[in-house]
Amino acid sequence: MGILIVDESVLEFGLEEAYSNFTLGASLFLARQGIDSSGPASKITLKLILALWSAVIGGCFVFPGLRLAQMYNDAQKYCIDNFIIRMLLHVNFVAPLLVMLLWLKPVGREVFTKVQWGQYGILMSAEAFESFRLLLPLLLSVLRLCLTSVHMQAYLNLAHERIQLLRNEAGRIANIELQRKVARVFYYSSVVMLHYILPIILLLNIIFLLKTLGGLSWCSDSLCGQFSQYVPETSTPTVLAKLPEAIGSSLKDVSEQFHVALSSLKLVFTPVFFKGILSYALWWLCGVNFASQAFGLTYYSYFSEHR
Repeated sequence: MGILIVDESVLEFGLEEAYSNFTLGASLFLARQGIDSSGPASKITLKLILALWSAVIGGCFVFPGLRLAQMYNDAQKYCIDNFIIRMLLHVNFVAPLLVMLLWLKPVGREVFTKVQWGQYGILMSAEAFESFRLLLPLLLSVLRLCLTSVHMQAYLNLAHERIQLLRNEAGRIANIELQRKVARVFYYSSVVMLHYILPIILLLNIIFLLKTLGGLSWCSDSLCGQFSQYVPETSTPTVLAKLPEAIGSSLKDVSEQFHVALSSLKLVFTPVFFKGILSYALWWLCGVNFASQAFGLTYYSYFSEHR
């Protein structure tokens, strides 16, 4: 809830504009249907819903983040001679933080679109920055998918480490005990894979929804010109179709009534609304992911030194 009360001049999710656009469209829609209302929900209600969703997602991402931190910590030991893989592991670990900084206005938009860099001028236009802010988490998600085998191998190596710890203990060790140590790692590998893959799938879904529903493009007009796919709608039309009072009996009437209802809803839930909500969702997913990874890395580093 504390993140949601930060001013838009610091964290530019666009929630204020999204709420204003949604309230205006909903009020016009309800007025067209003959319903007197100032709006469907207050701003605090919207933020409470987002805070509840954030709490649920935060709780679901704790264990995947801790597991990824352990695999990242172990993978560095097995890739100590491979400089490229180690650098990719470091980039993959800090990737969520890099994405978060793009929504921090003094660090993201101000630096990329307003600061003059000598003879090069500004780095990119506002449209190019929106595309860059959409492409970066996509590329980093692909990087994490490419490093799946490295992380999973680091987890499977836990079986070897546990056997080595058993052999260092005094006394005889039964074969059944060694088999159990290996079997536990093997049986839990599917859960570890889900912990690793599901956050990436959820993040990719949010990215694609933001691109489609938010009216964004993979490539800005300044870079791609005529190949730019979509121009977002920034204003809510004032003419809304009135829903029919009775449902028709024929298939054609039902299809037309469904089209009218869908068109009216599109004028209420505009690209501006979806862009604000999904931008916050993307930022929060990256934030929870990085926070849980950082906590897990601190814990496992301390634990490995004191065991």
